[in-house]
Amino acid sequence: MKKPHPLSRRNFLTGSGSLLFGLPLLDVAFNSRKARAADATVPPRLVIFVHQEGTVINGASSTPDRNEWSPSGPDGNLVLQPVLQPMNAFANRCSYFSGLWNAGGRIGHEPCAKALLTGSYVPGTGPTNASLDQIVASHIASQVSLQRRVLNLALADTDDGHFYTETQILWDAAGNIVAAEVNPFSVFNQLNPFFQSGSTPPPMTLRDRLRGRRGSILDHVRQEIAAVRPRLPAEDRQRLDEHTAYIQQLEAELASIPGPTPATCEPVSINVPAGWTENHDAFEPEAADAMIDMAVMALACDVTRVVTIHFENMQDPSFRGEGVIKPMTINNVVMEGWHEMVHDARHDEAGFQNLLRGFRFYTKKFTRLLERMDAIMEPNGRSLLDNSLVLWVSEFGDGNIHHAAYQPTILAGTLCGTIPQGRHRVFPNCPGPWSIEDAPISQGTKMGQLYTTIQNRFGIAGNFAGRAEYPSLTL
Repeated sequence: MKKPHPLSRRNFLTGSGSLLFGLPLLDVAFNSRKARAADATVPPRLVIFVHQEGTVINGASSTPDRNEWSPSGPDGNLVLQPVLQPMNAFANRCSYFSGLWNAGGRIGHEPCAKALLTGSYVPGTGPTNASLDQIVASHIASQVSLQRRVLNLALADTDDGHFYTETQILWDAAGNIVAAEVNPFSVFNQLNPFFQSGSTPPPMTLRDRLRGRRGSILDHVRQEIAAVRPRLPAEDRQRLDEHTAYIQQLEAELASIPGPTPATCEPVSINVPAGWTENHDAFEPEAADAMIDMAVMALACDVTRVVTIHFENMQDPSFRGEGVIKPMTINNVVMEGWHEMVHDARHDEAGFQNLLRGFRFYTKKFTRLLERMDAIMEPNGRSLLDNSLVLWVSEFGDGNIHHAAYQPTILAGTLCGTIPQGRHRVFPNCPGPWSIEDAPISQGTKMGQLYTTIQNRFGIAGNFAGRAEYPSLTL
């Protein structure tokens, strides 16, 4: 009869012991974002957030000593300036770009708006190519069928006439305006049927599967220990008992680790005050919140993968609750609305602070968007925000001079871990507000180059709009 193979200390440590020593490493791996990123495939999404009238930023402004936008401090420890401070919680989860300019629009309301997301403009004709949202949405539609190819939302004031010529930012490849949804109740009625409770749960991640198997793994380890223990000398039995105690401790720790909360589709409620009338700017704050919440749920439920949110009203948004004074008198000049204030209020300190309060309204809404997206955990263990790319832009750098130099640009989200965060990129040689009209297209770094980089990250090869002057950027 063949004798059983003697169990040496080396054989024990090479066999069962390797499993025992390896188990703690699983928890370390689970806590790394890189490990979670490979757990499951989630679709990349693009959100474009736009407000009108630019901001107050160094280089772009007629008051260059007032930096109210560009972050300060080193990368990874950025400090936000007054206009952006409402998004302090996300300060180092975004990247900021200073010194980009739009060579397609250059100067003026209409050219800058039409070129904002297209990078092109021909006077009397308009853009020569589709806007970024349409390009990415068309690419995604060629791969998967969704309920909405793209969800375009706008906050507008029809009392002053919706679809100003000066605010059209969305265009298809044929040169046609792409209409945005402006009524939150209409959007609600269209989308809410797709936001149903009890939807099919997302596929289990590797972490979920391992957590589900942890009982069988640890049971197997205990059985192996019980089988070999009687054959070990006293010294090794003591060590094995210590390992057994460690396994029990590890089992308790694994049981206490919460798994990711999967994204679920839920009906969205919209809270708009009594007396609401369609698109009236007095209710813009509530309408904006409703649009943002529905957009986020549409992304989470995979109703669409591309969204634009456009604060289109440049003439006189109410900014209700922000303390913006309207009308306002400065140097004996009465400024009735926001557009007038953007032109002239910055020449007086009280007027300047009034401007900052208005611009901070948009920061607060952008923050709401990021908060809502970050609260939804997806199958790969990342949030909806981290799996997406959120672009915030405006058609002007400085609304006072109406030019497209030093356009304030922010990227949030990591697009499934592929986009760096906490960086402030400053691009040199941007044309100034008084020279942009005649600046050569080869000068500085263009918005179109950022759009090339974005479309490449979504799997679209080549330069944005096929233009050689728009090579990609290193993020």
